[in-house]
Amino acid sequence: MVKPSNTGCKFIAILFGIPLLLGFLIIEPLLIYSTIQHGDLSTLVIDGLILAIITLVPPLIITILLRRGARYNRRRQAAAQHDPTALTYHQQPIVNAQIPALPITITLYPTVQARLVLSLISLVLITAIFVGDSQHYIPFHIWPVIFWGLGLVILIWQLWWMIFIHPALHINVTDKEIQMSKFGEESSIEWEDARLFSVFAVKGHCDNVLYELSSDQTIMCWNWDRSLHGMRPTVPTEEFHHKMETILAIIAAKTGLTLYDLR
Repeated sequence: MVKPSNTGCKFIAILFGIPLLLGFLIIEPLLIYSTIQHGDLSTLVIDGLILAIITLVPPLIITILLRRGARYNRRRQAAAQHDPTALTYHQQPIVNAQIPALPITITLYPTVQARLVLSLISLVLITAIFVGDSQHYIPFHIWPVIFWGLGLVILIWQLWWMIFIHPALHINVTDKEIQMSKFGEESSIEWEDARLFSVFAVKGHCDNVLYELSSDQTIMCWNWDRSLHGMRPTVPTEEFHHKMETILAIIAAKTGLTLYDLR
């Protein structure tokens, strides 16, 4: 057995859960109250529709993702138990007789262009939300300032931390284990604890393959994008691809696991 995967659900919960909570408990009640005070029925209807969308759509999306995740987890468990119906990936890692000298490290950072685009999109969204909603808080002069001030500080700090401080991906392979850090979130799996080695998604013409290594307690996911779109390795491109291929071979050799296809 391997740990059940929550692929996608954690991201969706953060993306929709926080706006849902804030929208339902803070933003929309203030909008509706302000509208009632001004007696604008059309705005009240619009606010009611916005409240309904904020309230109903995220749970619906999360429900769909949970059902899809349940099907995906059934495939994962079947592959971990070596079920004959589980599919193996068509391109297995080539295991060499001699393992290269360890440790092997790979580090990826977002490119300058990707950082600028992410920063620009975030700035535009923050400005649009502030300008669009601030007019509804006329009866509440102090609370919008506090609310938006704290929100901006937290969001800017998170964006700076994710985009500029931590690498997008850092992998360190040692003789004992594989260690991984993605935007500061660290995890590790010792070779003897690994239970499943798989491909769970392929993008493009097999140019971007998403891998997973799982134990009973930990799930590690990473992708090998041959085009390096938006990413910059700390070593030359040819060396980066060679290291990625070597790491796959080391995982197969150290764990003795077959690379399964969970798509």
